[in-house]
Order: sequence, then structure tokens, then C-alpha cells
Amino acid sequence: MRRKSCWLLLGLPVLGVTFCLRPLVGQPPEPEPAFTDQTGAYTVRVVEIAKIRRFVPEGEDELLLRVQLALETDQPVLGCQFLPLTAATDDTGVSLLQEGRPGWHAPFILTPRFRTPIQHTFTLLPPAEGALALKELKGSLKVALSTGTEEIRFENPTEKQGVTQEKEGTKVTLKSAKWEGKTFSAEVEVERPEAVRRVTGRGQVEFRGGGALIIAFQRRLRLMSRLEFGLVDAQGTERMPNSLGGGGGRKMHYRLRWDNLPEGSPQALFCRFPKGYEEEEVPFEFEDIPLP
Repeated sequence: MRRKSCWLLLGLPVLGVTFCLRPLVGQPPEPEPAFTDQTGAYTVRVVEIAKIRRFVPEGEDELLLRVQLALETDQPVLGCQFLPLTAATDDTGVSLLQEGRPGWHAPFILTPRFRTPIQHTFTLLPPAEGALALKELKGSLKVALSTGTEEIRFENPTEKQGVTQEKEGTKVTLKSAKWEGKTFSAEVEVERPEAVRRVTGRGQVEFRGGGALIIAFQRRLRLMSRLEFGLVDAQGTERMPNSLGGGGGRKMHYRLRWDNLPEGSPQALFCRFPKGYEEEEVPFEFEDIPLP
């Protein structure tokens, strides 16, 4: 766990954005406090705790406490959402929750290729003078667990240009697949089921780790869907794209590129997507976290 005794921060109150410049005084890393749930499937760690100073124009700077948590799990998590903390008390008995900001929810964070950790930062009131530890830190998070994955696969993709395949209402068309020098590129068109489009409404496409993540903005930000592209090279190894871009409306168009593939044409190109997901709430609780 990183503990910082002081940070210099600048804030933009209108945008609600805070920029961290650099630590003024630091301490060596210490073991991270960790909480594992009763099933043993989920572990939440405190990866950083720091006193921060937020600049307030035409007023006194705010002194606050920042706590960064990380979720680790081997479960097939598509995404997670840290809910507001229910308790945060220092060892003098003072609550550090910001009562003026109740009910705020972090966005649903999507995981590229089911990988964690997933991190989130909470900002608390400063501890009381003389406090040495966070006596209690309690909260929960929601996880979206995949209920299975479908795959559409094009064997010998250079020979399948223009071919369309469909599974579970999702249509994938391989528009092109070709070599450009030592680079292999492909263009893919994806049409999602009407039910999925109707539920999500307007959304945003985000590219991370070779996966196209589609986020729907509703009253609560929730997981909508995810597409993952890859190919099987001549040696039988799955390779994620070196670059991925695209967009669209009813039909999504993606441009994929792979560099430095071994000699020989790719054996297959695939598109994977979840069949569905189930939500689960995971509580966590810490005691006696040392303060910086």
C-alpha cells in the first residue's frame, strides 16, 4: 500500500475534476490491507491512502483523505461498480463520510478480457487531529458476471471475405481480410439484436485492451455488451489486435490490425460476446488501516 503524507492538488470545481501533480513527501510501500469475502471469490485491497489538498478558488484549500481500492477476482467479471461507502471512521470516532454528497455512484467499470484488478478512488473528510488509523471502512460493490460467451469464427479468413454468420441474433460480416506487407488487417461489420439496442439506447464506444466496450448511459451506468476480436495465428496462438477502431449505429464497423505475426496465414478470426450477465453485490470491510 502506498501512503503519502502530503499531495499538492489542483481542482476545477465546475467540472468536478482534480489533477494530481506529484507527491511532496513519500514513504516506502507497505503491505496492502486486504479483505476477502466469505466465498473466497473476491478480494478488495487498499492500494493507496493519502492526505490531499484541493485548491479552491477564492476560498481556503480543502484538506481531504483519498483512499484507493482495487477488486481482484478470478470470476468472469464483465464489469463492476463501487457503491457509496456506508462507514468511514477514524480511531477517535469521527466519521469521514462527506454527508453533502450522498447517493453518488461510481460508473460501471468494464474489464478488458475479464481481467482485474479494477480500481476506484474514494475521497473522504480529513481525520481528526491525533488520529492514527481508519478504525472502520465499510462498503460494497456490484459485479456483473458473465453467464456464458458466444463465438463467431471465420476459418481461413482470407478466403471468407463477404461471408456473414449469425448467433443469438448477432450478425458478423467479414468485409475484408488481407496482408499489407507484414501487417494483417481486417474489416468487420457487427449488427446486434434489436432487443439489445432497445434496452441500451444511446451509448459510447470505448476501446481498451483490444476489446470494444459499449457503455449505455442511463440513471445508473450499467453494462450493456462487449465484443472481443482476435485471431489464431499459424502456430495456433490466440492474438488480440494491435489496434482496433470503429463505430456506427445499428451496424457497427470495426477496423482491426495485427503486427509481426508468424509466417503463414491466420488459421481463424473470431468475434466473442457475452450471452448475458448476472449482478451480484459484494460487501467489504476494513479495520485499523494506518493513516499517512
